[in-house]
Amino acid sequence: MIQELGTERLTEVFNNAQLIPIDANNNTQVGIIKDIFTDTELELIADVFNNGNWTEMPAQAHLGRKQILDFYPVMRLINFIKEILPKINTLMGSDFTDVRPSLWQDAEGYKLTMHKDDFGGSEYTGAVQIYLPSSCQQSAGTRFYADSNTGPDDTVLDVPFIPNTGYICTECDNIVHSSGLPVEKGLYRRSLYLILTK
Repeated sequence: MIQELGTERLTEVFNNAQLIPIDANNNTQVGIIKDIFTDTELELIADVFNNGNWTEMPAQAHLGRKQILDFYPVMRLINFIKEILPKINTLMGSDFTDVRPSLWQDAEGYKLTMHKDDFGGSEYTGAVQIYLPSSCQQSAGTRFYADSNTGPDDTVLDVPFIPNTGYICTECDNIVHSSGLPVEKGLYRRSLYLILTK
């Protein structure tokens, strides 16, 4: 039986969300969310990882990232996306109209260097990344920087890889960010990634 991912926790999740300023003028913020899914929902998502159809992520296959785009054999996200989108817009003061989900798994050694996201002129400017139960160490999370010309010492926000937590970034094309330290040998890093579009 195909199951629908629940939405009952989302109001509490967004009521407890934190907004962290990235720039000195507080014009750019990243939202931090915690305790998004129940244990039962996390088991359902793990079932998608175990039974889903993996594909390479073309731009990052050489880094050890693969993805699942079609969840429908196991899980539906229709209600989850319907509920989370207005909550993102209210929290972040944004006006996104659509969400495109994917599941990511990053292999040992995965490391994405400092960058701004560029999806070739699409309407994509924002993202939500929710970390999922994995063997990965906490230091392999996500880092946000004040300026593209600065180095790791100028990290403004370091989001550790803690399962069932995540971040919301509504200006991924303007904010410099990277992954944290490389995924350690023999470990893997899983997440639910939501691309936000207008």
